[in-house]
Amino acid sequence: MWGSAAGIFAGAFDLAWYPDAQIRTPKGVYDVPFSWKNTVTKVMRPMAWCAASGAAYSLGACLSEQMRGGQKDPLNAANGGALAGLVMGSMSRRFDVMTATAIGLWALMGVADGFRFGEAFVLDPDHFNHRNFGMRAKQHTESEELDHLKKLYPKY
Repeated sequence: MWGSAAGIFAGAFDLAWYPDAQIRTPKGVYDVPFSWKNTVTKVMRPMAWCAASGAAYSLGACLSEQMRGGQKDPLNAANGGALAGLVMGSMSRRFDVMTATAIGLWALMGVADGFRFGEAFVLDPDHFNHRNFGMRAKQHTESEELDHLKKLYPKY
């Protein structure tokens, strides 16, 4: 989902930056008349690539975790990043670009997950820790003095 949103965002920027489709020939550059097909293609192509990269990352991280016996460590994110890098690099149709992108994203995702950069953006850390690590937040307990006051003044 986030990959699709990022792709639509990137496609909208591409459409704003280069609004008119052009045909390049040896004799020159010719503008193509406006059509909705060109507009939709300019937005949908980056969306599809970003969604595929996000799906590849999820697949790689989950497969890595399952193959390694359920260990939750940065290597899972690094392996998912490598698979996403292969998908991103495949847009160029060159093996060397695919390899470099995979190695770069492998390192970036491993470091990002290893240092927990995403936790700085968590709005509810108690819910985050419970969901990801199974740790519950400390429950509030009332003191004996407060309990005694509640018995003395039940109306309040």
